[in-house]
Amino acid sequence: MELRGSVIDLVFIKASESLVQPSRLLEWQGPSDHIPLASKFSLPSELEDFKRVSIAKGSDAETQFVEQLIGGVRGICLETPTTIAEVDAMAQAVADVFSKAWSDNATEK
Repeated sequence: MELRGSVIDLVFIKASESLVQPSRLLEWQGPSDHIPLASKFSLPSELEDFKRVSIAKGSDAETQFVEQLIGGVRGICLETPTTIAEVDAMAQAVADVFSKAWSDNATEK
């Protein structure tokens, strides 16, 4: 079997349509290499608790975010890692810089 990239397609349908027989789902998909899967779960009709965290484009927060990233990554990349442990530590340090810059500058909407 050849290993290659794959994409998972998600299709959301009304609860009333979820009762359709699986053979009908195959008719809807047409000629394809996709295999339909079914899962019974539902989302509330109103997502009152939905919150969006972002950094506004062109804002002072965006500038500070980028500056914080640049400064943080420059501080990490002073030496070239030579062992697996050093590579892991550097990767974690970069992830920590991104996480801190995001939490310092992103706001909840």
